[in-house]
Formats: sequence, structure tokens, C-alpha cells
Amino acid sequence: MNNLSSKTRNFVKVNSFSILFFLIISTCLSFFIYIDFLQFPLLSKRNFLLAIIITGCLTILFELAYIKIFRPILLKLDKNTVLRIVIISFLISLGFLSILSIRTTPFYFLYPKHDISIQASLDEGEKNSGGIYLTYIRNEYRDISFSELNIEGQYEIRDNGIYIFPGQTVEIRWKGIVGNRLSISFIPPAVNQSIDINWGDNQIDSYLLDGSKTENTAHHYYRPPINEILADKIIVFPVIFVLVLCLGLGFYSPIPYSSLLISFWLLVLLIFWPGIIGDTNIIATNEIFSGQISDWHPVIYTLLLGGLIKLSSTAASFLILQIIALGLIIGRGFSYLEQKGCNKKILWVLTIVFAFLPTNFLSIITLTNDIPYSITLLGLTIITIKIVFSHGKWLEKTINWVLYSLVSLTAILFRYNGIPAVSFSILCLLLFLPEQRKTLIKIIVMITICVVMINGPFFNLIGVNHVAEGQLDNILLHHLSAHVDAGTPLSDEQETYLNSLYPLKEWEYSCCSNAAMWFKPDFNKELFHENSSLNRTIALDLFLKNPRIEIDHILCASDIVWNIPGKCEIKNPFIDKNDTNYYWTRSYFSEYAENSKIPVLLKPLAELILGIENNHLLSILFWRPAIYLYISIFSLLIFFIKVKNKNVFLILSPLLGQSLFLFFFNRIQNFRYQYCTVIIGLFLISLIFMPKTSVNNKNKTLQ
Repeated sequence: MNNLSSKTRNFVKVNSFSILFFLIISTCLSFFIYIDFLQFPLLSKRNFLLAIIITGCLTILFELAYIKIFRPILLKLDKNTVLRIVIISFLISLGFLSILSIRTTPFYFLYPKHDISIQASLDEGEKNSGGIYLTYIRNEYRDISFSELNIEGQYEIRDNGIYIFPGQTVEIRWKGIVGNRLSISFIPPAVNQSIDINWGDNQIDSYLLDGSKTENTAHHYYRPPINEILADKIIVFPVIFVLVLCLGLGFYSPIPYSSLLISFWLLVLLIFWPGIIGDTNIIATNEIFSGQISDWHPVIYTLLLGGLIKLSSTAASFLILQIIALGLIIGRGFSYLEQKGCNKKILWVLTIVFAFLPTNFLSIITLTNDIPYSITLLGLTIITIKIVFSHGKWLEKTINWVLYSLVSLTAILFRYNGIPAVSFSILCLLLFLPEQRKTLIKIIVMITICVVMINGPFFNLIGVNHVAEGQLDNILLHHLSAHVDAGTPLSDEQETYLNSLYPLKEWEYSCCSNAAMWFKPDFNKELFHENSSLNRTIALDLFLKNPRIEIDHILCASDIVWNIPGKCEIKNPFIDKNDTNYYWTRSYFSEYAENSKIPVLLKPLAELILGIENNHLLSILFWRPAIYLYISIFSLLIFFIKVKNKNVFLILSPLLGQSLFLFFFNRIQNFRYQYCTVIIGLFLISLIFMPKTSVNNKNKTLQ
């Protein structure tokens, strides 16, 4: 025990400066947590103690991160370099603070208390209807309970509020912290009555309550400047400084490329805060919170998103997580290629392209499961590179094949077409790396067990309603619409069934999207989903009757996959402009309204994006995924010519699995479906610049 105590004292003594530094930072962060999540009830000792515990835990966490990650970096640098990094980080933080628009939750415990009173001399009237109804008194952060009111006079608490009887002089008093606003509401009385409200700041207002309208009164109070000075500036600055300092030190870490990517993408998120949210994912998470869980959207992804929203009160927290994830994966991948001989300057050029390409920085701040799914496919591609470069030996370590299994499992759980993408990739490895088949079979078994356990017992435990089969019906509807539009002969039974879904004469078809039928309000989706087996039978029968229609449909519907000029318009993340205002969130939820944290940079960046959208050539270059698919194939061809090893084409297997599935079963032209081709295509450009010896041939022959 004494030995442990002695070691602890020595540790604190040696690391006293860093511990003090991180204690200050942790105090700032826990202060934010306290005022946002723990401030109520005001001055709660329990919540204050919890904030102190959070401070201690954060200090320990930051100190451990410093010892494990950042101290090794600092030890490699000379004092002048460290001093330069600190000074530059300090200046950047000051500049950033000056343009950052952020308002924290007010410190209500610093607000003064106000003595509020409502006085009225009520005229005579019908006892049960001639008085006045007080429906609520609400300060800035809560409804004030009727039990807190001091009422002098005759009254009665009813369902719709406090009823004050007529024919008396009454006074209602309340004393407490109001915040910036106090509102009071009265129901229209049967007899006109006059009241006086003393707002507690030397202002008294008189109101005439009549039967024509509800009286909603409100009064605004002075906000103490300590909030803006302390919270919005002083408390925020240390947090910004540490973040900038960490990202600055990241440039000297083993994965320096990640720092640039994460820094710029976080900046873009702040400019377009809270990100391109949309409503689909938020509605899905709200269903989970309400206990109505379905697997129409991938359940695991939705649970993760819902958990983060619950914890942080914003979906932007998930966007921050996916920014960090993509930045780290690209950074680690480029560092691996650098170790294998790729030119460092080339990797930095590609990093800059990754960071500043609008295709990337708009997609990475978009909330949809396609983005983390694309990130996992990139991770799977980088793992496949390691497998190919090592002739499969990378898989021989248990930790490596488990990692491969987990990344593959994540892709499957984040998007349903992850199943064909992962399956195709593993199948290719089985065919071309026979010596690793035992390991690959273990991977298949592990993934299968996990998928079965998650989709079976776990989903049953949390009460998931299984409706995902409807996704296939959704695809089949597109194919059926093509045949109906082309006039492919139908049997009497088929005609009767399809007509019961929607009058056949009114069926519409667009090869680019199934929205023409799927979103018809009178289309009988329930009946359509109930007959999934019949839908598949009809689709197969029509295909055999008229395969030409099916081929034409597939070629058009898969436009997003292979066609660069593009017959179909592709939906992609974009910025709207109305007069001088910009819109980007795509959400009808008020908490996700546009709220740029750096408004000074909003206009120039938004105008740049709008300029790209309005330029046909640039729009094709940035938003046609087929370009990046062909870049991937071209890069692998050049790399193959260099190293003379056919196994290098295995690197394309995750992307080809995804693209082949979408080629045959796509139903809408949405860029996010093929975002994985962008990040994988850009990453694979680096292989062109790899040395010939990067893949060592075992027998000096093609494998």
C-alpha cells in the first residue's frame, strides 16, 4: 500500500505540469457539461459533485492520452519546434475564437432573483365563470409549479390552470431566478377583468382580460455580461487551444495526414453547423426512443446514432465521429504506403485533394448510414492491400483476421448491401489465396455467427419489428413498373393483383428512380409487402417473357454506377440559397435548423459550392461516381503492370462487390449510395506511385 502511494506521489510530481494543464481543460469541459446537462435543479449538490467526478475522470483520461500519444511526439521534437507549435496554436486559437459564433447555455445560478407579483381587483360575476384563469407561468428554462406560488385570495386549481374567483382583490406572488424571459398566460374570462403584473425589475404593466382572446404576456430581462465573457470566451478558449495544439502535434505523429483532414472537415462542419442532417435518420432514431423499432433502416447504425443523440443532444456528434474515423483511416493507410515506399510528396498531394474536394467535405458532414458504410469499405480495402502486399500472411495473426471480421461485420450492419460487398470480397480471397482458406473460413464463421445472433436473439430482445424484406419489394416495384410501362403481357391473375395495388392505366415509370410509383399516396404498399413471394414470382415471369426490357432497365437504373455523362440526374449534398440566406440541413426539426458557428466563412464557401453546382463540367467531375470507379480500375491496372502480380486486383473486390450489386438492383440515383467509390478511388491513386518491389513475388511469376 505504501509502495503504491509512493509511486502515485512520484507520478504526480513528475507530471505535475501536465496534470495541472489537463485539470484546467477538464474543468472547462465539465463546466460545459454541467451547465448543459446538470444545471437543474439549480445549485444541486448531487449534480455539482457529479461535475467534479467528471472533471477528475477527464483529467485522468487526458493525462493517459498525453503519456501514450503526445509525449512520445514531444520527446522527438526540439524545444524550438515545440515552442513554435505552441505559439502558432495559441495564435490560431485566438483568431478562431474571434470568428466563432457560439452561445452556451446561460449560467442561471448567476442570474438575480426577481419578485414577481400579479395583482387584480376582480369585479363581481358568475362564481364559476366570471373569474380569471391563470394557465401557466413559465421562466426561461421551466414551467413554474403552482405549488410554488403564494396566492392571497380565493382560488381553485382546475385541469386548465388556477381559477381565481370573482368579486375579490387577489395577489399572486413568486420569487426566483427567471433567466432572460418570463411568460404568463390567461384563458379569456367570461367577464372583462383588469390585472397588474409587477415583473420585479421596476416595471409594472396593466392588462385588460376580455373574452375575445387568450392573453399571453411576456417580459424580457437583462442578461448578465458574465455569461458572454466567462462562457463564450474565457471557458471556450482553453478547449479550442488544446484541440488546435493536438491537431498541430498530429502533423509530427506517425499518421500526419490525418491532422489536415480532420482539421479542415471539422472547420467545414462548424461553418455548416449542424451538418446536412435530413429527416430520415432522425425519424428512425425517434422511433427507437418511442419504442417502435423496425429494421427498415439498419438497426445497429440507428442505435449508435440514437445513443449519441441521447448523450450529446445533437446528431452533429455522430458527424464529428465519422470525420475523425475517416481521417484516421486515410491517415493510417497513407502512412502504411509511405512505409512501403510511396513518395511522401504524392501522399500529401492526395491528402490535400481528399481534404478540399467538395465531394468529400460535403459528404462527410452528411448524416446518413451510407457515409460510415463507405468508410468501412475503405477500411476493408486498405486491409485487403495489406493482405495482398503480404501474400496473405497478414491474416495469419489472430488479431488481424479478427479485425478483418469486425470491419466486414460493421459494413454488413451499417447497410444491407454490405452483405454482397463483403461476400464478394471474401469469395475473391478464397479463390486467389488458397493457402489462407482456413483463416477465411474462420472469418466467415465468425461473421455468420455474429449476424445470426444480432438479427435473431438480440433483435428479439429489444423488440425489433422485421420489415426489411420490404426493401426488396421496393426494388422489385421498379422492375415491375418497367414491364407495365413497356406493355409486357400479363396473365389475368397478375393483372388483377397489380391493378389492386394501383390502377394499371395510371402506373408511371422512370428508369432513373422508382419514386414515381413508390411515393404515390394511393399505392397500396401494405398489400404489396404482404405478397413478397408473389412479387418475386411475377418479376421473374416478366423477365423471362421480355428480357430485353429488363436489360434496358438495368442499364438505365445503374446509370450512377457506370455512366460518366449520365442519362439520369444524380441527387447529391448541396446548398440552397434564398435571397441572402443559405440552407443546407434538409431537416424540418427546429433543433437542426441552420446555425453556422463561423458565419464569416459561410458565404464564400457556400458560393464556391453553388458555383460548382451551376457549372455542368465541374458538376460531372465532382458528382459522377463512375469517374472514381474508373480511376480505381485504371490505378490497379497501372499497379499491376508495375508489380506483375495478378493478386493486386483483389484490392478492388470490396468496391466491385458494392458496384455489381448496385448495377443490378439500384432504384434511385443518389450519390451517397456510391460515395465509397470516391474515397476508394482517390486512395488507390497512390498505388500508381508505389515502387515495383512493394509486392514481393514469391516465385518471380504471376500468382
